[in-house]
Amino acid sequence: MSVHTKAVRVRDKIFGDGNYLLCIPLVGQSLEELLHGAAEAMTYEPDVIEWRADFFGQYPNLHPCVAAAEQLRTAIGNTPLIFTSRHHEEDGRKPIHDTEKFALMEAMGESGLVDLIDIEMRYGEACIKGWKETLHRHHCQ
Repeated sequence: MSVHTKAVRVRDKIFGDGNYLLCIPLVGQSLEELLHGAAEAMTYEPDVIEWRADFFGQYPNLHPCVAAAEQLRTAIGNTPLIFTSRHHEEDGRKPIHDTEKFALMEAMGESGLVDLIDIEMRYGEACIKGWKETLHRHHCQ
């Protein structure tokens, strides 16, 4: 797989232009912990927030995760949001079947609440290319 060095604008941030961006991960298990972590993270004025959804207690249930993303989006405003869903083999917190993971990624892309979705290289070039096309249709990177 080739590495691209093209700069990408996500909301008001530019990725890949040679400048460093501060990304703060959120690992709250409950909605309250997630939102508290978001409030605390925002005091540091991060460039990007990453939601490690695999730590969330309702993960991988679609509706509670989308509802949490909606509240998280409100809490972080215009800050770009990376959605990360890792299963146990990817150092994730909980086991998840690829079917569940992909359904959750699709729901997050469709929701318009997240800006970027993290997917591991282990899925291979064809799978990643397919996800890139799918997520770009939803205006997600």
